[in-house]
Amino acid sequence: MQVVIKHVFQNRVDRLPMLLNGKMTKVPVEVALLMKVGAGPQNTSSNVTPVLLEWLDSVNELIMVFERQKKTIDLDVYLQCRNRFLHESEVKNIMRKLVDAAIEMHSRGVFHWDIKANNIVIDVSADLSMYRQVKYIDFGCGATFTPEAVTRRSEITLDLYESNANTADCITVLQLGTVMDKLLHYILPDTSTKSKSRTRSDISDDCKDFLSGSLNQIHKDHLTLEELKNHPWPN
Repeated sequence: MQVVIKHVFQNRVDRLPMLLNGKMTKVPVEVALLMKVGAGPQNTSSNVTPVLLEWLDSVNELIMVFERQKKTIDLDVYLQCRNRFLHESEVKNIMRKLVDAAIEMHSRGVFHWDIKANNIVIDVSADLSMYRQVKYIDFGCGATFTPEAVTRRSEITLDLYESNANTADCITVLQLGTVMDKLLHYILPDTSTKSKSRTRSDISDDCKDFLSGSLNQIHKDHLTLEELKNHPWPN
């Protein structure tokens, strides 16, 4: 089995109180959040993130060992390996999995504050994009909240330590919109020309509507995660 080993200096490790081995313990935030989403050492698989196989809280650093599939790369690297736009159908498959994983994450009261292309990994071993696993990584920048019903007009807060369900939903959708925009419009610069158009005429109206609803900063027009899941485009 291939693994990824992550080292974090202790002076950069935040902690959360958590019941561990029958007693309340201050556990590193990333470890605690991975356990909450069902990707801790006691789990064998997760649709949200690679499983944490083991962790060591040493004097100077936190060491975490994660599972790694043989052909998994982050989305930034995936895009940089291409010289053409991703087809809309591939973007759709990636976004569907990201939305589903975000909904599962939120149902467990976990909020990822830093969703971006290089904090998402994709399995490129499958021949067809629809079968590729897509997961979030790097939960060191995250928070917990109490899951509850989300509405577009509910109050949000940008306080990392006082996140609520509406804040988590709103910011996650904005982050996913930014990822989707990059998936649709990123292409390596053509060194033979000074500029290259990033506009596309080959994407559907439903795709455009999904993207604009994700990026719309007018709260009443901003889609929720459930609305993204039920939107016509990914279905």
